[in-house]
Amino acid sequence: MTVPLGAQLAVSLTWLVLYIVLSVRYDRRWDARLRAALGRRIGADVRWARVDQSGDVFSDDSTGGVNAWHTGGDGPLGRQLWQEAAARGAYLAVLVVLGALPPLALLGLEFLLNFHGLIVLGTAFAVIPVFSLFWLGNYRQVSG
Repeated sequence: MTVPLGAQLAVSLTWLVLYIVLSVRYDRRWDARLRAALGRRIGADVRWARVDQSGDVFSDDSTGGVNAWHTGGDGPLGRQLWQEAAARGAYLAVLVVLGALPPLALLGLEFLLNFHGLIVLGTAFAVIPVFSLFWLGNYRQVSG
């Protein structure tokens, strides 16, 4: 089945616009609400923080870490570990389900329906900045 080039472009652009709308809505409204609901559920404040920073003790090499959901829980170590695991697991679930599946579904549809190579390439490159800005938290201002 051959899909006309105009229809390919229309489907791809419509899907990308809807993905951007979803991403902006998540960033402005859903993120804080999801973190607050999770925080009430596990009994800790869930916030964005710079995590997984590491350094080599024998040199000046270090990694800056990544932004992710983090808890500042207190109490017994087991409870802190459980809270952190719940926050990180929820963050990864949201990241995969809302952030990664829509563009992957679009790319899969484009491959399945044999879309033109430039449209597939354009879609792949258009998704990268949206994913980085809204889903990975690379450009969030966090303390830590």
